Amino acid sequence: MAKNKWVAALLSFIICGLGQLYLGFFWSALFFFTLEVFTVMIYNRLPNIGFALNTAVSFWSALDAYRKAKGIDNIQQKELPKTGKLKVY
Repeated sequence: MAKNKWVAALLSFIICGLGQLYLGFFWSALFFFTLEVFTVMIYNRLPNIGFALNTAVSFWSALDAYRKAKGIDNIQQKELPKTGKLKVY
């Protein structure tokens, strides 16, 4: 089933790693969620630096989810024969 790249990006921006999880990339989701936890811990001690880091990680996570979803979409487009149906292996 095709996944929407914009939904994946939005989910990852709201909660880092959620878009990757939506796409089925568990380890990537875990990586970004762990980064978000660390940036929140930094935010509790140093709010300005923590906010900047959390924002950067959120954008990075959203961009990563968007690119992964776009890559999945490109692969699925290549698998479509002229009949418009997906190949089943």
